[in-house]
Amino acid sequence: MDLAAASTTGLNNWIKANVVQIACVIAGLIIVFRAKAKDWAGSLVTLSVVLLGLGVMAMGAGNNAQNIGGWLLGLIWS
Repeated sequence: MDLAAASTTGLNNWIKANVVQIACVIAGLIIVFRAKAKDWAGSLVTLSVVLLGLGVMAMGAGNNAQNIGGWLLGLIWS
């Protein structure tokens, strides 16, 4: 194995393919357990943090940062 030829392309592709789905499942489980405990405010806060985090991850992973940034800004200002 040549260390000079090593790259992070495989890891980058795996993260793009799998991490968003895993993060959504974990966040969904947290929201469900908070809702089960009748913590509706905590559930909504968790959901909004997850949406914001997914938007930031999408801006970092793709080439459409301007569109996603506009969408996130549209959630705050109309």
